[in-house]
Amino acid sequence: MAEGAKKFQVMSDLKNTGNIASLTWKALFSEDAPVMVFDAEYEGILAEYQARKAAQAEAENIMNAVSIRASSEAGKGYIRVSFACSAADYVDGYEIWKSTARTSGYKKMFTTSKQTYKNTAGLKKGTRYYYKVRACKEVGGKKICSGWSNPAYRIAK
Repeated sequence: MAEGAKKFQVMSDLKNTGNIASLTWKALFSEDAPVMVFDAEYEGILAEYQARKAAQAEAENIMNAVSIRASSEAGKGYIRVSFACSAADYVDGYEIWKSTARTSGYKKMFTTSKQTYKNTAGLKKGTRYYYKVRACKEVGGKKICSGWSNPAYRIAK
């Protein structure tokens, strides 16, 4: 039974412990549940699963080591955020988040593959805006992101 549960968990891209926990039950009874396959086909699925998980683990290690340094400048009607990434050739893109408070209230504003962002919308003259950035990489259908940059801030002109 445990071997069958583990096989289903691999095919459903779940943590494959062999134990039937709530996520496994939910996947088992969903309309999208995968059809069980013969052992020969399963070996190929298992090999793909293990390769994907290994690639994701490697990407997580790389992304954990990424550092991003952000800076900003303000002009009339805009704030430009620029940033440098230690693994710019490796990442797929960047998420730029904005807040009016240094440590909370951030909302995702923009996703880009460039290392600069010019914010022109939603700025109120005299208000201080904080921006933070993180790099992201998609591996095997999973988005893996780095830690946050330093907060870059400017007062809108």
